[in-house]
Amino acid sequence: MPEDGTQGVSAADMYPLERAIVTHVERPRPGLARVLVRALTASHEEPAHALDPIAATLELGDDVLLNTAADRLGLGSSEGHVVVVNLSRPEVRSALSGREMKARYTSNQTPVELAASPTAWRDVTLNGAPVVVAELHSALVPLIAGLRAAGCARPVAYVMPDWNALPAVLSDSVARLRDLGWMAALITCGQAFGGDVEAASLPAGLALAAESGAPITVVVGGPGHLGGQQPFGFSSAGQAEALHVAHALGGQPVLAPRLSQADARERHRGVSHHTLALLERLLLAAVTVPLPEHTPDAIVDAVRRAAARTGSRVPRVGPVDYRAIAKEADLVLTSMGRGPEDDPLYFASQAAAGAYAAAQVEGMG
Repeated sequence: MPEDGTQGVSAADMYPLERAIVTHVERPRPGLARVLVRALTASHEEPAHALDPIAATLELGDDVLLNTAADRLGLGSSEGHVVVVNLSRPEVRSALSGREMKARYTSNQTPVELAASPTAWRDVTLNGAPVVVAELHSALVPLIAGLRAAGCARPVAYVMPDWNALPAVLSDSVARLRDLGWMAALITCGQAFGGDVEAASLPAGLALAAESGAPITVVVGGPGHLGGQQPFGFSSAGQAEALHVAHALGGQPVLAPRLSQADARERHRGVSHHTLALLERLLLAAVTVPLPEHTPDAIVDAVRRAAARTGSRVPRVGPVDYRAIAKEADLVLTSMGRGPEDDPLYFASQAAAGAYAAAQVEGMG
C-alpha cells in the first residue's frame, strides 16, 4: 500500500474533473443552485450543485466543469457533483466583500468580514446557558424540535463549526429553521462560512452566541460528516473542544450522545464508539449526557461507565413529542436515509438533549 494511504488509486480517480451540459436549474435560496447535468460522455442526467458567484450565472445549456469525486465514491452525504467553473461564462468573478479569508488556500477560498465582539475577552460569559453539542448534522432538527416540544419557544443560536461541509448555504435544515424564526443567529466558525456573522474560531463563535440573547446554543457541524473505523477518526471529534470551551466560558456543556438500534455498523449500534471515545478519553471536564427515558439498560450502563471518568451526569429525560413539532413545521427528520420509524433511539436521543436544555432554561427563570 502506498505511504499516502491511497491503495493505488490514481490522481485522476481521487480528483476527477468532467465536462457536462446543464439541463435543469433550480435556485432554492440565494447563493446556491441545484442543477441537473449531462456529461459529454454520457446520455443520462446527474445532480450537481454550485455556490455563488457561479450559482447566479448558470443557465440551461451552459458548458460546465464538474468535480465528480464525492459522487463517484458513492458517499451518502454527497450533494452530487460540484460545479467548479461555468465554461460558458468564465469571466464571472466574486465581488470581494471582506478582508479575512475562509477555506484558505483552496480553489474556493472566500473573503468574509469577521464579526467583532463588543465584550472584552476577559468578560465573555455564557451565564450558565446550555450549550448542546451533537455529532451529526441530522441531529439539528430533532434537537431543536425536542427543546420546543419541552416548552422553549425562544430561538436558539446555531454555531456551525468547520467539522464537515464549510458552506452554511448547503443545509436545507438550516434554511427551513431560519425561515421559521427558530434561529436567533447563525454563526459560522473556523473555515465554515455563510452565516449571519463570521467567527475565526469556535471560542469566538460561542462568545458571539452569548451576545445574541439566545437562551440555548447548539453546536453541530454542517452536512457531510467524515467518519472511519478508528475511535478518533471522525470529523466531529471537535465536539470535545466545543464542550471544553462551553465549560470555560461559563455555560452548561451538554453532549447529545449518538445512539442507534438500527445502524448496520456494529461500532455505531447501542452507543457509538465516537461518543464513547469522547467520554472515555477526550473530555477533561464534566458534562451532562441526557438519555431518553426508555433507553435500553445495557446502553444506559455503557454511557454511565464511560461518563464516570470525568464525573459527568447522565440524567434520564421523559418523552417529548418532537415528531409532532417537526411535522407541524414541515421539517424533515432523516439521518443516513433513516427516519424515526426506522431508528427511533437515534432521534429520541437528540430530542432528549434538546428537552434537557429547555428544562435548564426554565429552571434559570
